[in-house]
Amino acid sequence: MCLWRLSKRIAHGSRWSRRQALDLIRKGKISVDGSITEDNIMVGPSSIVTLEGGTVIRALTEPRLFRYFKPDGVLVTNHDPAGRPTVFDPGYIPQVEDISRLIAVGRLDFNTEGLLLLSTCGETARYLERPSSGIERIYVAWVSGVLDGEVMKALASGAVIEGVRYRPINIEQDTASASASHKRWVRVSLAEGKNREVRKALAAAGVKVMRLVRLSYGPYDLDGLEPNELDEVAITAELKRAVTEQKALDSDKQRPGDDAGGTQAPSNDAPKRIVMD
Repeated sequence: MCLWRLSKRIAHGSRWSRRQALDLIRKGKISVDGSITEDNIMVGPSSIVTLEGGTVIRALTEPRLFRYFKPDGVLVTNHDPAGRPTVFDPGYIPQVEDISRLIAVGRLDFNTEGLLLLSTCGETARYLERPSSGIERIYVAWVSGVLDGEVMKALASGAVIEGVRYRPINIEQDTASASASHKRWVRVSLAEGKNREVRKALAAAGVKVMRLVRLSYGPYDLDGLEPNELDEVAITAELKRAVTEQKALDSDKQRPGDDAGGTQAPSNDAPKRIVMD
């Protein structure tokens, strides 16, 4: 029988990281088979792991990954205090048999449409969304206005907008779609997901976003999906290997006395600061 550390079981079956899971354990908020434990014990597939309040954390199984076509006008969150609709409300993400919880890979804002990945595994979701993974996201935007070529060049090298440093953002114009009113489609690619990053980059480049759609996330895209549809996709061997390697690195960083990698040498190439009017 396979056994796992309790923190791994929690991280695999919830939104928490292994470090957060350890904190929950040490605070006495986790019970195993009805008994509270403050130790990171070994648990098996038949162990019933429960969070304070009664939430049962499912047993470890093979991670699963889904793609969902998020429609406009809905939030990616489990609950909105303002009462706005979320993708986890009835009528949005379809229920999947034998799965009690899906974890969103990052977020799309309220008015952004397109591809949203969801996983049954917290570690897989966190690997996919972390900027250090370098996974490319591609968007198309219908914009109004004239793009500033110099700002586009600055963004492509990494820039600072309103005090926030962004990694390279590439913007390509679709000249065939341009209209006399200066409206056109643009393609945006980037490898991180800061809050409203695409909209802020396009605003800095001088255009207003009228519609924004995410087309792809790494090797996964929207092909064949209609708005509000969900389907399962295979987790590639490369992704499985990368998640495993990242878990090993994270475990090494948590060991007492370990050096997390030393001090990064400062870059001589400071990013350009873009001042918005």
